Amino acid sequence: MAKKGKNGTKSKGKTTALQTNNSGDNGASPASQNTNKMEMMELPENGWICEKDEAAKAVKCERNEENILRLARAYCKLRQWEKLEALASSALEDDSDSSDNSSSKLYRQQLTAWHKEAKDNLSIRTIMNEQGYGLEESKLRRIRNIDTITCAHQTYNNLNILQFAAIQGDIRLLEKVIALGAVIDYPVGEPKEECVREAQGEAPRGATALLLACSSLAMYGAVPQEHARMLFREQPGLAVSLRGNLECAIQLVKLGANCSAVYRLGNCEKMLCRMMQSLGIDNKNAYELANIAKKVELTRTMKTFKSVEDRIRLVHCRCGSRLPWRECHASAALALGPHYAYYNRKIDERRVEKVFCWRFSPLGDCPCDNNKGKFKSHFKCCWQDASNYRDDSTGEHFETRSMPIDEQTFNAFQKWKEGKGPNDLVFPPSMTNEKIFSGFRNMPLKEFIKQNDPDGISVLYGWDMEIYVSVMERLENWFQWNDLHWPLPKSELIQRTKEWNQALLQYCDDQKLTGEEREEVIKIHTASALAPCANPACNEFEVDVKSFAKCSRCKKVAYCSRACQGDHWKLTHKKKCCPV
Repeated sequence: MAKKGKNGTKSKGKTTALQTNNSGDNGASPASQNTNKMEMMELPENGWICEKDEAAKAVKCERNEENILRLARAYCKLRQWEKLEALASSALEDDSDSSDNSSSKLYRQQLTAWHKEAKDNLSIRTIMNEQGYGLEESKLRRIRNIDTITCAHQTYNNLNILQFAAIQGDIRLLEKVIALGAVIDYPVGEPKEECVREAQGEAPRGATALLLACSSLAMYGAVPQEHARMLFREQPGLAVSLRGNLECAIQLVKLGANCSAVYRLGNCEKMLCRMMQSLGIDNKNAYELANIAKKVELTRTMKTFKSVEDRIRLVHCRCGSRLPWRECHASAALALGPHYAYYNRKIDERRVEKVFCWRFSPLGDCPCDNNKGKFKSHFKCCWQDASNYRDDSTGEHFETRSMPIDEQTFNAFQKWKEGKGPNDLVFPPSMTNEKIFSGFRNMPLKEFIKQNDPDGISVLYGWDMEIYVSVMERLENWFQWNDLHWPLPKSELIQRTKEWNQALLQYCDDQKLTGEEREEVIKIHTASALAPCANPACNEFEVDVKSFAKCSRCKKVAYCSRACQGDHWKLTHKKKCCPV
């Protein structure tokens, strides 16, 4: 459990929700007042995700007004409306019998405003809350191939869920699907057999979700105003649907969608296609369609995100927070690599093209091998071990891993590239395993451990060197076990732990150890994937594998809290920390 002294206090430079409520804006409603003030709040040092986690720990430690407001503020900024409503409801209920002083009034006023804002956002109509579509949130979370699942539509029979949300104007469904890992520029393809019966028409092949939303807006923007007004009178829900199309298009642009893709109707003989061709809605890119639709807000957003530099700086995180990556899940405290990358996509045997990609959604189902069938989010699984990127038009994954490289490691890596074995990275080829293990046995245990543990926090000091080396000898591809395994990727760490413990059991069998003696050897020398806090003054261990946050600068150590990180920085880490 978190200690009060570590997590119950505010970080420097942060303005509390109570303080932001003391200024004017008397003419605005409480909800709009709250939204305006939220925009003016100073960005927490480590981003809003870290701020939310720290505030949650503070509330768990001490449920007072300041901590509750801090957590509610983070929920509001991250647009986590369900959690905000639950927190505000319980806090207002608990506070019903409290004193009526000015501080309590401000507290209730702020919580009430946030509670209303959460309820207003949750009341926005979405197909996820309707029966018959099979798009309930619980079902969406368990769909692995979310880009290729065809969704039944009244007009088109070849839309995936994201394209369906964009053309329906369902912003909540659209943001939820993107948060779960949908590719935002995935092109419309062949209709699925099971959906051909649902609708007779096909959406234009190659159209993206952004093009579909923009084409809907352009179709009604291109008709004469009198005709448009008549349509709105005859179809009362049309205006709401078009507002949804506009919001979907704006958010797709802010998430990094490709605005230069072209909407091509082809040789379609359907009446709707012929009408759209007559209105000039053919062979147009998203920007041109936005101009036809006469949507100033959309064209202004597209201009703001036009250059690559602006997109890198402003593009939104895919979790649904509508915050730039650097303020959300890619803050310096959390991200291993940048939120964008280039990779070479193979066109044919001779040609490749450089593709610009964004980082995979933190809330999407982690693509790693250890997550098969578990439906664990990327952020809770491999987020800090590897930067996973995705091609937004094909759905192709690729990842980059980062590690500190010194001269010795670089030379070892060069040897590995030349085809040497895994243990030639450290030892010359002339040295046999017999000589290597003999050298380990002759080395004092304390000196051996101190090489990787200058702060003296390793549990290996209690191990027997003979048993340690004997277990190494029984590993198929041997390695040196180190319990301070913060830099190791999660998947590799789990595999190493499993291999070490199997080799330990093999050693006990070979030595014919039984009873209490066997139990004692296993108890002392078993490898654990749970790491200690790097602060030597702290005795905390991870509860879940890789749950501690790494130092954002060197990635070599990890801490249970920011307070421990600060203490260790002052103590020794400042002199040893080298940027990745």
